[in-house]
Amino acid sequence: MKTPIVSMKNVTYEYPDKTLVLKGLTLHIDRGKKIALIGNNGAGKSTLFLLLNGILKPSSGDLFFNESKISYSRKDLKKLRQKVGIVFQQPDTQLFSSSVYEDIKFGPKNLGLTQEEIQFAVNEAIMLTETGDFKDKPPHFLSLGQKKRVAIAGIIAMNPELMVLDEPTASLDPYYAKKIMKILEDIHHENRTILLSTHNVDLAYEWADEIIILHNGAIMAQGTPVEVFQNKELLNQCHLEQPMTLEIYQQVLAKHHASIATEYPLSKKQLIEKLASLLPI
Repeated sequence: MKTPIVSMKNVTYEYPDKTLVLKGLTLHIDRGKKIALIGNNGAGKSTLFLLLNGILKPSSGDLFFNESKISYSRKDLKKLRQKVGIVFQQPDTQLFSSSVYEDIKFGPKNLGLTQEEIQFAVNEAIMLTETGDFKDKPPHFLSLGQKKRVAIAGIIAMNPELMVLDEPTASLDPYYAKKIMKILEDIHHENRTILLSTHNVDLAYEWADEIIILHNGAIMAQGTPVEVFQNKELLNQCHLEQPMTLEIYQQVLAKHHASIATEYPLSKKQLIEKLASLLPI
């Protein structure tokens, strides 16, 4: 059994104005998974992400990385930020260098790597994110979709064990949203965990191995997409809808009095295949 890469135990976070954002969270994030964090605005998603990277410190409770408790010493925080990379919703908050190449280079350069290792890490990140065509341009000249890819490239170049992305497809058209999700699919492997927040339940249902629902600062559910999104009572309580693929499939099953499915479709393609086997031609 794999040990969790990051754990939280009874973590709360309170803003200086006494607003309680996170309420006693106990959470385990397993290594190698693709996890979608879902919750409405104000649920505490961004605050949770800043805690995972050590940018914020819990008001109470403990954070563990690879089962070691974070002390929030300078040494511990440096180690944590080398292993947990965060990509912010607005890429302009993390892009600041004179060129795309220099921006992607910034992270690995500060890891104490050799010049050869830095160049390899940067070139691999550029290749994975398809940012080579504009690597010499200043980041502020780029489109939003291009900026998001550069921000992701800068984190990939540091080779983190956990990548945390805050609304990576927000404000993007379908073409660039698909490009971002393809990148995340390509860079995921058994030793890299990817955690993203999204309002898009359809994207989360199709992409993630695991869903976490955060509502009013509390974890309401954590499980597989099918497990979590079948709970209509919970979804109503958290002001969420079922993914369209799951909703359509369940309605067709009910209409045709089919037995309860043991395997649910997770994509439009799988849905079409399932419906073709259920419905008469």
